[in-house]
Amino acid sequence: MEIITHITEQSIIKETEKHKMLLNNLLSQNDYINSYQLELQTEVQQNNQIKQENDVLRKNKRKILIRASKLKSVIFSFVIFVIFLIYSCLVTFSTQSFLNKYQSTADFYKLIADLSFRSGNMFLYREMFMLWGNLTYLNKTDGLRLYNLIDIAQTKIMEYVDQAPRINLETLLVPEDFYQFFLTVQNTDVCNFLDENYKQVLTPYCLKSFDGSLMKGMLPALTYIHQTIITQQAINNFTYRAEDILYEVEGGQVASRVFSFMNENLQNGIIKKTESFNYQNQLLSIFFLIALGSICFFVVNFHYTNLKQHLQLIKFGVLMIPQSDILKNDFFERYLKQIELKLGYKL
Repeated sequence: MEIITHITEQSIIKETEKHKMLLNNLLSQNDYINSYQLELQTEVQQNNQIKQENDVLRKNKRKILIRASKLKSVIFSFVIFVIFLIYSCLVTFSTQSFLNKYQSTADFYKLIADLSFRSGNMFLYREMFMLWGNLTYLNKTDGLRLYNLIDIAQTKIMEYVDQAPRINLETLLVPEDFYQFFLTVQNTDVCNFLDENYKQVLTPYCLKSFDGSLMKGMLPALTYIHQTIITQQAINNFTYRAEDILYEVEGGQVASRVFSFMNENLQNGIIKKTESFNYQNQLLSIFFLIALGSICFFVVNFHYTNLKQHLQLIKFGVLMIPQSDILKNDFFERYLKQIELKLGYKL
């Protein structure tokens, strides 16, 4: 009985130890499982944290890219605006300056053209009055017209005498060479500016007529002509010759021919200035087109890929909309109408 009891006890002890070992194994495995679960949970948490950090980084990076894209768009738009503004300002200011000088130039050109005819012909009109009795085909009305022509010529001469000292490049569409020529004519021998066709014939009268005032310049010569006509008309209204003054008609023709030469130079100067203005505007337009072409070339070659990707995304985005939503979804239709209201036009 004791043996059986002993055996039984040993067996029980062994069995107990066996169960203890199993229990220990289970406990150890449970710890391992728990530790694995903890490690897995920790890893999941770390992955989630890394994912969150990556999401934050991606969002920040996306924001930076969006800001950079917006900044590039703003810079690009600003560059185009600056180019267009500079071009517009230059063209507008140059055109406005040209137009501001146009009227004064036209008036000055008309004045020179009038003097090329009227400045020297007053002495011819005077001679006609002196010979009025022999000109039986003329009547009183013709005489009044001649007096009127003399008055107009006197007015033009005084207008020139008043304006000539104040002429400058800021008010006329003339080049520098004409301006220097004009200043020289006023105070030097006017016979130096006769046409070659008339120089040999009229040069001898520069010293003989108008008491040599033609050799002092156009302003002294015109002043002499003006005062002479006023004095002679005041004496007898050109009814008879009070005194013999030689070579007045010839001197008047010298003045007329010099004004004709001046008028020709003025016309050439205006044409030259206008061509220069047109050439300047053409250059500005060419530079503007080159700048715009360069910008378009840059956009096409360097941003074509991005534009293509955006267009594909838009295309795929439209294709991904279910047909049922397009046809039957009222909310989708209302959303499209809201977009249309924001855009201001129908999609």
